[in-house]
Amino acid sequence: MKRLAGSFCLLLAILLPSILQAQEPQTSDERRKALLEGTHITRRILHDYDFTPVANWDALEEAEPSDTLLVVLGDLGVLTEVPGGLREFISKGGAVLLASDREITNEKAREQLAAVAGVEIDGHNFVNEGSCFRGLEYCPFVIPSQVAEDRGLRLFWETTPSGEKRALNVATNVPSALRRVRGVLPGWSFPVAELPRDSEIRQRRWRFEPPPPDQPPLFAVGGELGKGRFLVLADHSIFINQMMLPVDTNNVEFTYNAIAWLRGEWPHRKVVLFIEDGKPQTQFDIPLRSANMAPEEILRMLFDQRDVLLVEAQRKIVEWEDQDAIHQGFFGLLSSVGISPTGLAQGALVLISMMLLVVGLIRVGVRGRFRHDTSIPVLAQAIGQDFPAGPLAEQRSQAMLRAGNLWEPASVMARRWFARLGIEIPADPGKPPVFKVEGGWWQRWRKTSRLRWLWRLAAGLVPMRVSAPGLWRLQRELDELGESWERGVWDVPGKAEGSLGEKG
Repeated sequence: MKRLAGSFCLLLAILLPSILQAQEPQTSDERRKALLEGTHITRRILHDYDFTPVANWDALEEAEPSDTLLVVLGDLGVLTEVPGGLREFISKGGAVLLASDREITNEKAREQLAAVAGVEIDGHNFVNEGSCFRGLEYCPFVIPSQVAEDRGLRLFWETTPSGEKRALNVATNVPSALRRVRGVLPGWSFPVAELPRDSEIRQRRWRFEPPPPDQPPLFAVGGELGKGRFLVLADHSIFINQMMLPVDTNNVEFTYNAIAWLRGEWPHRKVVLFIEDGKPQTQFDIPLRSANMAPEEILRMLFDQRDVLLVEAQRKIVEWEDQDAIHQGFFGLLSSVGISPTGLAQGALVLISMMLLVVGLIRVGVRGRFRHDTSIPVLAQAIGQDFPAGPLAEQRSQAMLRAGNLWEPASVMARRWFARLGIEIPADPGKPPVFKVEGGWWQRWRKTSRLRWLWRLAAGLVPMRVSAPGLWRLQRELDELGESWERGVWDVPGKAEGSLGEKG
């Protein structure tokens, strides 16, 4: 075990710099921005729901619409490439999730969205100072629509373990709003969520008029068209990592609810085309483990990779030996702090001499003055030898089991059984009572003999060996005699009524 522990420490010392270097996060601004604005968590949720990604529109056309989910985030101009059109795709059973805070510049794509949901993206950017995430006015919270709740669509709610309904705090990031298209009022489309009523426009788009001040900005609509479902939101930042990672938002829970509703009832949709800013995304099996792993998990991972680690450690040691890296590194460190090899040897000699002097002073000057007589036992040890090993009752039980004679518990069992029948065993037992037994002469003689033997056993007049199996048979015999007594097969005339004797 010592060699194993030493080898393990050496292995960690060798590989730890390489591991830390390999896992060191990149500090590039572009890398950080791409990570925060990515949709890795959303795609992982789709993976958790067993969705299979497809890479292009042709693969989407080959799949059955009733088996397919289309997710488009950011640029909605790609809606013109939906096979057969967006409305036909949904009518045949497809499900669609559309989210963007940008105005749709493609006229055909805007018309397809209006034909399905009856809305278009406003293009204004809304802020709110009162109801916002972490005091950021450009991250207002979403308010569920009462219309969607009345229709049974509760995407912004969750059920707690106690069974209570709790509203989700879903935060946006520079959201826009949806505007109803004039002349297009599909009855299947209904509002799902809104922005706070006092939200203000931060960046105006002159193509649209701002919403009326007495109405809250419409944020999301949804509905069922034919055999399919759709959900349109005025902000795709809800689904980016930056808004999903904080623990004080419920964007993850909302995403689970939305995907579950779009997946539909059994049989569930299981094919998805995920378009992010015009580019298909097919990597869904994304590990989302925390970097703070438990020590047990780290050790298990190291043990699983033990062969690879040992080979790498051996290669690293051979490389260091060939380059004489250990000596060069050590003496290079000494040179950097101004210590020569001769000075190091002199310092080590002085330190060892001082340590030996301190040890000698302790042994001679301190411990030598107070000597203990080792021939006398320690008081606690001497007293502890006379202590009982355990409770007396438990020791008595263990002694009876080792001897194989359970006569005492058998006598107590019989005495309690007679007491339940109302027959008390006197201090001077004398003769057994008269037992009145019905039946043939053989049955009367046999049962009477057993009852008298039990009475003598209960009275302590039969000191005989009773084994553990015999004690079990005695219990079974007492149960049988008790049942026959209840049936009136035998009785003791003149006895007091006991708890067991209260017939009927």
